Amino acid sequence: MNRTIILLIVFLVLAGFTGWYFYGGTPDKTSLLKAERTFKVDPEDIGKIFIADREGTQTTLERRKDHWVVNGQYRAYDNAVDNLLDAISRIEMDFKPPEAMVPNMVKSLATNGLKVEIYDRRERQIMAYYLGGTTQDETGTFIIREGFDQPYVAHIPGWTGNLRYRYNLRGDEWRDKSVFRADISDIAEVGVEYPQQKNQSFRILRQDGDWKVLPFYEITPTINRLEQEGAVETYLTEFEGIFAETFQNDNPQRDSLREQLPFCTIQLKTRDGNVQQADFYPRYPKIPINPETGVPIPSGDVVERYSVLSSSGDFMVVQQAIFQKLFRPYGFFFK
Repeated sequence: MNRTIILLIVFLVLAGFTGWYFYGGTPDKTSLLKAERTFKVDPEDIGKIFIADREGTQTTLERRKDHWVVNGQYRAYDNAVDNLLDAISRIEMDFKPPEAMVPNMVKSLATNGLKVEIYDRRERQIMAYYLGGTTQDETGTFIIREGFDQPYVAHIPGWTGNLRYRYNLRGDEWRDKSVFRADISDIAEVGVEYPQQKNQSFRILRQDGDWKVLPFYEITPTINRLEQEGAVETYLTEFEGIFAETFQNDNPQRDSLREQLPFCTIQLKTRDGNVQQADFYPRYPKIPINPETGVPIPSGDVVERYSVLSSSGDFMVVQQAIFQKLFRPYGFFFK
């Protein structure tokens, strides 16, 4: 009897071990199949994203407290990061391609695939895959998990388009386009200088918890009228985030602009000593020519955009319609 009980116990232990080995100790085919077809990641788990193309361009996005940073240097463009995170969190397999389709998919992934690595907030890799080209109707994008051999066609349910566009930004396209960004509670001083209109230039200073508006130049008479209630606060809130239309850091005109007199220079100082400065140069539209007479058509020299040289070293283009709120004269703040 004792021998029988012992043999039964040994059998049960071996059976349990065998079951664990085949069903839990090693991944089964079902688990592997599920893994190679899974691509989405919860954005709340993500701390870092690395993207590289076949030409050697690499981008690293890292999460900070309230924003993302590009390549350890620049604040990231919120919309670009949001679009990427939306794709990462929703991308899924659309279908397994027929065998005849696989060679072209593999070629696309090998020649122009994007490598995507996703890490959690402790910098542990939680996902890695390659994105290739698209189907002929551009409703699906080729994808393959790192470590697997089977490519798939992926998509975002309810959205039609090329997924690569959300991943394949380059350089300044990933960067935040703010010319000025400072909370009003952090501002210590703002100076607005019009070199050709010195009497319209001014400074706003924080003094004893209040704001004081003074002329920029000592030779400009001080305005002694009462200030308009709330005018300074309303003006300063514009600096919480005001954005350029685009970067043009490759524009050959940037060096020649430095030799010209700007229309306006704005400098913002924060309470911790940080300085943000931008010089604004009007971009006059090309004068149209009457095709019948060859005579220039008067345009009135309406300025719609400005070239901007910022203290960050960037060359940007901004719209007059947006930045005119900063181009106020000294007398604007008084009754």
